[in-house]
Amino acid sequence: MRFLFSNVFCILTIANTVCTSGAFASTTLTVNTELGTSKALYLCGSGDGLSWDPAQGLVGKETSTGSGVWKFNLADGTASGSIDAKVVIADRTSPGTHPIWMSGQNFTLNLNQANTLGSVSFQFPAGSIQLQTITARGLTPTKQIRIYTPATPPTATNKAPVIYALDGQNLFNGGSLTLGTWNLNTTVDEYVGRGIMQAVVIVGIDAADDRINEYTYVGDPTRPGEPGGGGDHFAKETIPDVVNWIEKSSGLQIQKTTASRTILGSSLGGLEATYIGLTTSLTTGGIAFGKILSLSASYWWKNEDLPTRLPELIKSGSLPAIFMSMGTLEGDNADDQAQALHGSRSMDTALKAAGYQTGKTYQNVEIPNATHDEGSWTIRMQTLFPQVFPPVTH
Repeated sequence: MRFLFSNVFCILTIANTVCTSGAFASTTLTVNTELGTSKALYLCGSGDGLSWDPAQGLVGKETSTGSGVWKFNLADGTASGSIDAKVVIADRTSPGTHPIWMSGQNFTLNLNQANTLGSVSFQFPAGSIQLQTITARGLTPTKQIRIYTPATPPTATNKAPVIYALDGQNLFNGGSLTLGTWNLNTTVDEYVGRGIMQAVVIVGIDAADDRINEYTYVGDPTRPGEPGGGGDHFAKETIPDVVNWIEKSSGLQIQKTTASRTILGSSLGGLEATYIGLTTSLTTGGIAFGKILSLSASYWWKNEDLPTRLPELIKSGSLPAIFMSMGTLEGDNADDQAQALHGSRSMDTALKAAGYQTGKTYQNVEIPNATHDEGSWTIRMQTLFPQVFPPVTH
């Protein structure tokens, strides 16, 4: 499982080993940091053959592919004392283009010794978040959306896929739009900077005041005061209007194919996202989604209606990829936790009966002790992003 690294000032620990008298000496540095195959770690400094120009930096060698352990060797065997240095993340083919420097002050590299950076962080370029209100059908005549675009915006020759995410008010942090703790923007900022995922555009769709109604595609008359049922209009009217505005009026350089569209939701939003992803292409004039990301979905809704009715709801020959997860402690008490798990397992059984097989296009994960909250979903998305949106190799 991947964890988000801090983007703030870092604390550095340097471990030094002095070579014994008469032995061959060299200056070495070991750094632990995860990068994709298109990125490398470079060492820049003020002496002993180093340069502060990343294009002239000393490139590190990863001990094994994907290990995250980088080694530098300045094997002159003669220098002594110390120099100022920093490590930099940069493209393997063009290290001078958009380098990402280590946060904080320079560290001291002790010459003729073995050095280890015990902690290192980077200040990754931040994407932008735009607040937009558009006209859309559904429960309300307007819809507020939040559009995240990566630090290096997509272009006509490098268009980005789009994630349409429910509960947009809880997805992003930073700036005046801070309302939640999913941290999707900073996760993408870091993972794109590290080269472990491709750049994506995220369209967060704020929930209606009557969230239960909007995120339940069918009503449950046994729930007095909150029967729900407005989610069918949300799926067939609001979602197509949002997608059409993004693809036709936003001016974003994005991909506009089924495969490039992802629908994301959690809790009741996970239920609704699954319903949208499995059924909208049948009713909305060709708007379809290639991937469904469903976290902690309320598949228990209306006595597990979605798993039960799945065969009649999905009639399309081309099924979207589905990535779903459920924690074992999702609920305020043991009964709620058991209900959530049973609904998720029933959905798993129904999807497999419909033809889904565990692999690249279907994943269902039960996470021991995971809870029902934004912090848990943050961690799950940190795991999902590199899997679902791997870096593009050229």
